[in-house]
Amino acid sequence: MPYSPVATPNFPAGYPATPANFTTWVQDSLGFATAGTMFRGQRVAAQSLSATTYNIIDFDTIAEDPYSGWSATSTGSQAAFSYLVPFTGWYQILVTACIATLSTTLGAAISITGNATQLLQAEVLVSNQNTGGATGTVTLPLTGGFDYVQGQAWVGNAATTNTTSTFPTTMEILFIST
Repeated sequence: MPYSPVATPNFPAGYPATPANFTTWVQDSLGFATAGTMFRGQRVAAQSLSATTYNIIDFDTIAEDPYSGWSATSTGSQAAFSYLVPFTGWYQILVTACIATLSTTLGAAISITGNATQLLQAEVLVSNQNTGGATGTVTLPLTGGFDYVQGQAWVGNAATTNTTSTFPTTMEILFIST
């Protein structure tokens, strides 16, 4: 069950607090604060990546999206293949880009609300002679209902995303605090 931030409690004169009030004020608030994951998706099918450009990843398998922020199509409030954050606050975004061949340079990146792409401080992953990847993370403030996130991969030569279940291309968005 997704949690939502709750309103400031109202204490009308002459009405004592009930157990249901404490559930709303304390348990639901802490549930929202500790729920963490807003989105987790991965690319399972092969996706062609163009050379020397930032490629928006079309995540085709959504493992977790309790607030229904993912959209594979463009809407009035977000671009295609993006996650619209539900609440204003600090988020940690992790992108792992994995390609089928290790014959090119690779970077993990994000774009926030269609603005300039930000190449993440990436760690290069080398699993074996046939596959390669890069992962990176960033923590930043986002505005709920306005900012959307797109995961991207940058490759030096044309490539395709890895299709093995061991090294998929993924994006995770975690809510940290308001």
